Amino acid sequence: MVAEAIDRKSGEVAYDRVVLGYLARVAEEMSGRRGAAEGQLLQRVSKLIEALEPEALRRLLEAGADHAERRKFVLNASQVLAADAVMEVVEAAAQVSHQTISHNLLRLLHKLAHHAGAGPTGIRAEAEGALRTNVARLVGDWELEDPNPTAYNEILEGMVRRNSAEHSMVDIQVGCDPEIFIRMALELDCVGPAVYLAIEELLSRGEFVRIAGLLKNTPRTATTEQLWDYVATPARLQSELAASPLNPDAIAILVERIGAAAVDSLLDRLASAGDRSTRAALMKQLLALGHG
Repeated sequence: MVAEAIDRKSGEVAYDRVVLGYLARVAEEMSGRRGAAEGQLLQRVSKLIEALEPEALRRLLEAGADHAERRKFVLNASQVLAADAVMEVVEAAAQVSHQTISHNLLRLLHKLAHHAGAGPTGIRAEAEGALRTNVARLVGDWELEDPNPTAYNEILEGMVRRNSAEHSMVDIQVGCDPEIFIRMALELDCVGPAVYLAIEELLSRGEFVRIAGLLKNTPRTATTEQLWDYVATPARLQSELAASPLNPDAIAILVERIGAAAVDSLLDRLASAGDRSTRAALMKQLLALGHG
């Protein structure tokens, strides 16, 4: 009933501004508070927003004093409202602010919202967190260029394609270069099972150095550190040391990451090395550790 009343008040700017003010106040005051009463209130506000006609929601946001006020409301709403309501607000705010959200990115966000609200229990919290984090980052900077080359579009299309009930998100198959998938994860600062599958694909091809190059050329974030911890392990060093011929670049990267814990593996391989070039490469790494 409240949504229908708001829908009918077309063109009354003062009325729209009051309504937006109330919604903004609820979102701001509820941010960071999670009691039973607050949860019921946010649920009702979320249902109200979902019930509004898209044009009415855009009208409310246009009534805001300026771009900064609208952005503040969207940021607060993205952290407290239900996932579907978050998407309603984001799409309306993008149109009002004349900002473009790529088609595939929008579908990806809708996919996260779907899993947050109705996905398998085990992934709901992760999907909700990813949705809220990425909406906040998106709204925080509307000036980003469209990062959608053809391959990027293919990845997003694969990620957002609805799976049948008997398949989980882990079963998604991406028909493109795994490097592009890893790049996207680094740009979005998020990881998941599909990212590790892409890494394993490159590792199975003996392309550890390629992965390391991606991580080195990316600003240090929680995601880069998490992926470094995944690939730069003593077991990976043992695998590279067992290869013939050795890949000096891969070993140097691993030794730098692992540090003194790499000494025993290097000495064991040195003891079994039968050719001069292998011994020279291993001695170089041992000396580098000694200087460190």
